[in-house]
Amino acid sequence: MTRTPRKACGIIWCYTGPHDRADEALEPVRAYGSPLVVGLAAMPFTMLQGAFDPLNPAGLHPASAGGGYVNFLMDEGQDRIRAAYRGNYDRLARIKKRYDPDNVFHVNQNIQPAS
Repeated sequence: MTRTPRKACGIIWCYTGPHDRADEALEPVRAYGSPLVVGLAAMPFTMLQGAFDPLNPAGLHPASAGGGYVNFLMDEGQDRIRAAYRGNYDRLARIKKRYDPDNVFHVNQNIQPAS
């Protein structure tokens, strides 16, 4: 039997309130529609941050169009960061030079101030 592919969407929920109120807060998520999969679980935020790391192994991109989703980049260097921001990188670097010339905000996928 041949199955017709269908589109799907994944939503990652993060509740940061009191642990004993999580079930109440997330009940509308559980009750909405008819999801294909529901996997609600308590976890440290650092685990959530690394949940998709296996989907982006270091070195791959052979079938990519040259860009990238900046929130999924790891420590891949400035070339990949530049590729993710594409034509906006130079403009963002000029803004960074104006508002953060000392590169104080440099964590994650850093746009270096223009020289």
